[in-house]
Amino acid sequence: RFSKSTGRYKTYTIMKINNSAYIIGETAFHHEGDLDFLDRLVDSFVEHKLNAIKFHLLLNLDDYFIKEHKAYEFLQKWIIKKEDWLKVVKKVHASGIELVLLCNDPESVDFCIEHNQYISAIELHATGLNDFFLLNKSLKFEGTIILGVGGSSIEEIDYAVNFLKKNGKDDILLMYGFQNYPTNYKDVNFSRMLKIKDLFQLPMGYADHTDPENENNELIRALPILYGVNVLEKHFTIEYPSKRIDHQAAISIDRI
Repeated sequence: RFSKSTGRYKTYTIMKINNSAYIIGETAFHHEGDLDFLDRLVDSFVEHKLNAIKFHLLLNLDDYFIKEHKAYEFLQKWIIKKEDWLKVVKKVHASGIELVLLCNDPESVDFCIEHNQYISAIELHATGLNDFFLLNKSLKFEGTIILGVGGSSIEEIDYAVNFLKKNGKDDILLMYGFQNYPTNYKDVNFSRMLKIKDLFQLPMGYADHTDPENENNELIRALPILYGVNVLEKHFTIEYPSKRIDHQAAISIDRI
């Protein structure tokens, strides 16, 4: 659609988001580098008909972490090779479920651009909102850019949104969530989410990290839809209860 205000064609999200609930199954590093587990996770997501699957894509650890970081050794073991990721990406695409890749390093963004036809959206974590290299590379991706805004200042969000818009990228979704595992529901602060939504006038999603065993869990993760925030991101697992990474906020896929 042509925008008279900007003098250029405006792109709209290619993610199939409408006014009904849109659920993104978050996997993060739950696979811990185990391709067989990841394959079973994808099969389960497809079987339960989630709208989208989200993976954390990390290809160059040295461009993301310093070697002295205590998590460096663990992440090194969990990195999946490009060729194996491509098989997973193609499998998800063939299933008809949309794919979101959170890019932790510039090489990951390059991967998404190269295989753009299989990927609906890429996400930049809240820690990367001011990362010029990630933002600049993401401009070449033909699809939705999701910006993680949990724990971010208004200035940080404004920088990323303005950078993308000034360079012709209007297809932006903001993803709000309190980055603590598990999150105390008192810390979620939906009023801040709505302020950000109103301020930037962009589609908004909610990434829920509350404890699956908390009696308010189902209510909390459903509340945003009452405020027009119909995109829900939730960690899922096929091994519940699990001790794998990110298990603290992951619910059983059967409890969707």
